[in-house]
Amino acid sequence: MHNPSDMPDPARIAEIREPFIRATIITPKEFIGVVMELCRERRGTHVGMHYLSPERVQLTTTSARGDRDRLLRPAESRTRAMRRSTTS
Repeated sequence: MHNPSDMPDPARIAEIREPFIRATIITPKEFIGVVMELCRERRGTHVGMHYLSPERVQLTTTSARGDRDRLLRPAESRTRAMRRSTTS
């Protein structure tokens, strides 16, 4: 559904569910806090964390599908800013 007017008669609706995604994010360990904070801000739920190496971490979260793009855009800008500050 793209528009609420596309919904059927409310008397015929038993329940409405929001689609969720399970996301796996691989990040350098210094960005763990930023990525987890962004996930929480976007209604994400932390599922797990696994170190792939001493420098890389795999984070698993669930989130509403509609929040996926709102999560990715700020993550890119925040991690770019962190990279600039760590190389200065």
